Amino acid sequence: MSRRSNQATFGSTFARAARSRSGMALVVAAIAGGVTATATAAISDITSLTSTITTAPSVTKTGLSGYGASYSIYQPAETYSLNYNGEDDAVKTVTAGSLGTYMVSSLGNVVVRRGATGGNNDTVWYAGSGNGANGSTVTLDGPLVSGFNQALSSNNLLMGADNVFSNMGNAVGNNTNVDRIDVMFTAGFVASANQAFSIMDRGPSNDHDAFKIAAITSLTNGAPSGYGPLISFSDGTWGETNLVPTQEENIVRESDSVSNTTFHPSDSTAQSIGGVLVQANSLVPAGTTIYGYSLFAANVAGTGSELVNWTNTTYFPPADSTSTGGGLDPVATLAALYTPAPVPEPASCTLIAAALGGMLARRPKRNQKLNIA
Repeated sequence: MSRRSNQATFGSTFARAARSRSGMALVVAAIAGGVTATATAAISDITSLTSTITTAPSVTKTGLSGYGASYSIYQPAETYSLNYNGEDDAVKTVTAGSLGTYMVSSLGNVVVRRGATGGNNDTVWYAGSGNGANGSTVTLDGPLVSGFNQALSSNNLLMGADNVFSNMGNAVGNNTNVDRIDVMFTAGFVASANQAFSIMDRGPSNDHDAFKIAAITSLTNGAPSGYGPLISFSDGTWGETNLVPTQEENIVRESDSVSNTTFHPSDSTAQSIGGVLVQANSLVPAGTTIYGYSLFAANVAGTGSELVNWTNTTYFPPADSTSTGGGLDPVATLAALYTPAPVPEPASCTLIAAALGGMLARRPKRNQKLNIA
C-alpha cells in the first residue's frame, strides 16, 4: 500500500545504523501473527532478524520529471535527480517465534508474470530521502536495477516492489500489469520443516496487505506448470512486529512501454517492514518435491492447474491497491531460501559451572536423608 506520510519518523541513516549491528539481532517485541492458512503450526511472524550492509559505487540520474499525480510531492512539471547509493542490506537470519531461527542458505530466481490489464510498469520503493523541491536530489539507498525481476531476485531490505498486483486505481498512477510472482529453485528440493521462505512487506504493523501463496510442484520449460493448495493471508493479520524502525521510502516508476527509459520519482511514504516465515511443509505435504513458490493477489480464485495461466481473468481478475487486494509491497527478500540456523554449543566454562551447580544442589538433599534416617 502506498499511503502518503508528511514526514518520516526516522531518517534513512538512523534506520540503517539500527539495522546493521555487526551481526547482532534486532530485538523486537514477539507478537504472534494470525494468518488464514491451513497449517499455522509451520507459519509464524518474523520477530527479529540480522543483516549485513555492503556498498557499491553510487549512480546518479539527472533531469527526470516527476511521475506523481494527485497528492504526490513529485510532480510532472518539475525535474529531479535520483542518486542510487548502491547499498545492499542483506538478511542473514530471521527468528520466527516457536519456529526458531533460520539462516539464508541460497537465492532463487524471481520472475513477474504480466497480463493484459494495468500499466506496463515497474514500481520500486527504496529507503532514502527526498523533499519534492523542484531541481532537488532524491536519495535512494539501494542500487539501480533494471526492473522487478532484478530487484526481487536480490536480498536487500532497502528496496522492494510497490503495489505489485495493483492493476488499477492507484492515485499516483503506480499501477502494474503483474498478476503473479514466481520464486523458482529450478533444481527442486523435498519439502520439509528444514526449508522456509519469508514474505516481508512494507507497511504499518497492523495493516500488511492480503496475498495468497502456493508451492510450485512442477516446471515446464522453466515456468511453473503445477501447484499445491492456495493459502490465504488476510490484511492486517500477519507481520505484526516491526523489523526496522519507521523509515522514509521513495517510490520510483519505470514505464516498460517507453524504450531506453529509466525510473522517475512518483511518490513517498514513511513505513516499517513486517514479515512472516513459511516452512515449505506448510504449503504441501512433507516429502513433496517443490520448485519454489508463487505469490498472488488476494482476489485470485483458482486452484491447482487453474493457477498456471495467469492471463485467464476468470481466475486472475484485475485487482486494485485496496479493496481487491493488489497492494502488497514486498521487500526484495522474496528470493531467499532459509534453513535452520545451527544452535551454538555452550562454552566449556558454562558446562563446568552447570555441573558444579548440580553437584552442590544435590549435596544438601543427601545430608537431609541421612539426618532423617
